Amino acid sequence: MGTLFRYRSLAGDGFRFAQEIFLRHRLFLPLHSQLNDPAEGVYRIATPLEKRGDRWVAPDLPLIRHEGTVRILSFSEDAKHPLMWAHYADSHRGICLGFDTSYLTRIAQVRYPTRIPRLDPKLPDARKLEAAFLTKRAAWSYEREWRIIQSEAAEDSYSYINFPPHAITEVVLGHRITEDDEDWVRQWLRLGECKARLRRATFSGSVGRLHLVDAEGENESRSA
Repeated sequence: MGTLFRYRSLAGDGFRFAQEIFLRHRLFLPLHSQLNDPAEGVYRIATPLEKRGDRWVAPDLPLIRHEGTVRILSFSEDAKHPLMWAHYADSHRGICLGFDTSYLTRIAQVRYPTRIPRLDPKLPDARKLEAAFLTKRAAWSYEREWRIIQSEAAEDSYSYINFPPHAITEVVLGHRITEDDEDWVRQWLRLGECKARLRRATFSGSVGRLHLVDAEGENESRSA
């Protein structure tokens, strides 16, 4: 798999959480109630099909929402999607971090089927949890998401995943990041002994394609 990416805003609490990534080498797992799509975490009970005219169809039963507290840590395969930058990195004022996936344990790929999964009610709770939170509606498929799901000790006020500094392989600066925030990111990289490649998101060409350019030496030329 190689590298997966996590988009981060630097606004409000996002600044503190981003700082912890670089200096304390840990990732915060948000509660599932903070997810963007309220239709997440649901499934249907598998019941016998009903005959309607000349077709057999599944009964239109209410969706079952997973009970209990769950924490979700999300990553994407794509560091260059405009909507991801808009939704998760404060409209390009934030950053995108690349992580070596060998340090991301228990991570799984999200599926985007056309229908809510139908499950046997006798399935273990762990399987129901997986189906509920590793399945998203097809409209979200552009995110190309992978997730770490934590249900154990999820009632704790805070929950983190720790990693070594070299697990961060690259950092992408948003196209509209402020000079102050960029300076903070560069300081965090130094203080956290992180050897990640530093790049910048920019746009070019007749269709305004988003691509990444090297930003390693820019700080020196800017201050010269």
